[in-house]
Amino acid sequence: MIERRTTAERLVLRLTVPMRALTVWQALTARAHIARWWGEHVRLEPRLGGRFVEPWRDEGRDEGRDVVTTGAIIAWDPPRELALSWSDDDWTAATELRITLQDVDEGCLITLDHSGWQRLAEPRRAALIEAHADGWARHLDNLARYLSGN
Repeated sequence: MIERRTTAERLVLRLTVPMRALTVWQALTARAHIARWWGEHVRLEPRLGGRFVEPWRDEGRDEGRDVVTTGAIIAWDPPRELALSWSDDDWTAATELRITLQDVDEGCLITLDHSGWQRLAEPRRAALIEAHADGWARHLDNLARYLSGN
């Protein structure tokens, strides 16, 4: 079960999966794995300074529009921490996505912390936080199902 917390400046999701951090790290950073749980359209260069690109279609706004989310890896500490700058092509500033992995008795605690939302203007900010919290919950659920073989 995903634990979810949002504020006006950040969203945090936590999920424990029954495998070790190294296995989760590989699923988060290796192209073949990413394609299976996130999509073949997602590109991540797995290294400090590496680029992230995700083209996608926003069906919920403006009768559908094509969006490109981009970022760069700003922290790379295998298999514990991955952080990226994060923004859509129409944002005025980037946010920060930080994923940490911690081995625990039950497996691996995944913490996804997406912060920096105060850099974006209201009234859109609150909607973006909620949309991203929902999206990240779906992605974490997909990752957990992929890791469990379902």
